[in-house]
Amino acid sequence: MYDLRKKKCLGRVKSFTVALRAGEVAFYAALPYGVGKVATEVKVKEKGMVEVLVQAGVPGLSKACHPVIVDVYSPDGKRSRLYSGVCDAKGGKGEYEFRTALNDQKGTWRVVATDYVTGESSYASFTL
Repeated sequence: MYDLRKKKCLGRVKSFTVALRAGEVAFYAALPYGVGKVATEVKVKEKGMVEVLVQAGVPGLSKACHPVIVDVYSPDGKRSRLYSGVCDAKGGKGEYEFRTALNDQKGTWRVVATDYVTGESSYASFTL
C-alpha cells in the first residue's frame, strides 16, 4: 500500500484507518507488488527523434498500468511542457518519444523519470 500524496510505502497491510477533516482528500495505491528503483536511458535518433527508455522497479510479469512521469529540461534548466509527459511502464518497462525542433537550444538536455506511486526518480541527458 502506498500513500500517493506523501510518496510513502505503508507496507503490506490488510486494512488501515485514515482520519480526514471536512474537505480533505487522501489517495492510495494498492499494488500486488513492491516498487523499486527507476532507471532511465535516452537515445537520440535521426531527424531529432528522442527515445526515452524507462525501467520501473516493478515485476516483469505485472500487466497493470504503472505510470512514470517524464520531465524534459532544456539546457537553461526550464521544463519543456511540450516534450514532457507520462509513460506507461507496464511490466516494468516503458518507452516515451518526442521530436525536437530545429531551433531548440543547443547544449545538454536533461530527462527526469519519476515513478508516480513512490516519487523515486532517475535522470539521463542528451546533447543537441
